[in-house]
Amino acid sequence: MSSLLEPYITGSVDGCPPWGIEYVVDALNAYILVILLFLALICVMYSKRSIEHELPQKIVPFYTLFQLLVTGLCGVTVTGDIFNMYVFVEIFSLSAYALIASRGGIALKAGFTYLVLGSIGACFFLLGIGFLYSVTGTLNMHDLSLLLPPLYGNRVVQAAFGFFTVGLSIKMALFPLHTWLPDTHSFAPSEISAMLSGIIIEVSTYAFIRVCFSVYTLN
Repeated sequence: MSSLLEPYITGSVDGCPPWGIEYVVDALNAYILVILLFLALICVMYSKRSIEHELPQKIVPFYTLFQLLVTGLCGVTVTGDIFNMYVFVEIFSLSAYALIASRGGIALKAGFTYLVLGSIGACFFLLGIGFLYSVTGTLNMHDLSLLLPPLYGNRVVQAAFGFFTVGLSIKMALFPLHTWLPDTHSFAPSEISAMLSGIIIEVSTYAFIRVCFSVYTLN
């Protein structure tokens, strides 16, 4: 795992923190990105006839939100900034909430449940980021990986990891925080149900792997 994460661990040129938001592509997230885009392409190709049948009045909004969903997922995959990761997590989450609820009826309830639990997860994630920033003064993953090891005994740093774990566990639908998942699979449009299974949960899992191995460097 450490070799896959080397671009994050080796860091900035001459040890200087980067200006602005950094994006990093390495062996792991390049693989995730290719799989993500391939599955999204398959889903959108399949959706042409299905959406014309399921959502005939919402074709344009559906594809607009679908593109926003894919954009958020790609952003989570390649960002090297932990706050930027949170922003992209919220982008794909908000798109997913709307897409799930787009069928109306009982799908609205499923989308609302996902919205409430997903927002709770996002709040935990954001609290973790705030705790790390209060201790280190940086949001760049590489800089965090350098600054945190001497601070692993700090209770604020430990609490931040707990917040990350709970927040992303909700996004990953990890038991017992998975209660939003059955209804969303059952009542979402078929393409979005496939995205949930094949992409959305996996990208959330990838985000947790990044936190563990690129920020806390628990390898």
